[in-house]
Amino acid sequence: MLIELRSCALVALGKQNIEDLHSFILVNKSYYQQTISSLEIELSILKFQEQIEKFFNNDRVIQFIVYKHYNVVGTIFLYRSKEGIRISIFFDKIVQNTYIPFEAILSTIDFGIREYILDEIFFSVYTGNSKMLNIAKKINAELLSKNKSEVDSNREVYTYKLSGSNLKSWIQRYNKFIYK
Repeated sequence: MLIELRSCALVALGKQNIEDLHSFILVNKSYYQQTISSLEIELSILKFQEQIEKFFNNDRVIQFIVYKHYNVVGTIFLYRSKEGIRISIFFDKIVQNTYIPFEAILSTIDFGIREYILDEIFFSVYTGNSKMLNIAKKINAELLSKNKSEVDSNREVYTYKLSGSNLKSWIQRYNKFIYK
């Protein structure tokens, strides 16, 4: 599956591009572990593929690799949690201040609304991730809780929710700007 946007393209993760994701995460390993997950990244592509398959068997719904001119600049995925569907994103620092993350997030949420009939979406942000905390404020996400991370108990996580008209109004307002 391919979703072409103005600044980038989202390609569903599959056997044909898992090496792209693996390389991207390895190159950005320390930043990934700082902002997304402190879990160890498998160095072997086969072990990494097994790890990803386990995630999909447990809770992952869909994952996209974000490309800009055939280069991986991020990944974004939807997964199930006890609250409902969550979104997780990770972008290279080089593109964080561009429209790419914005387009990728909105189009993934739009995809979720259309394919999974979402009326709310949840996301968590480590307290040290100031960029995402600012985005959560800008989009008027509802702060649900502040807890210790389940993966790393030394870190705190804010959990947010976007729902109903707030969620759909963002999509409607910006769809004309993100799709080709």
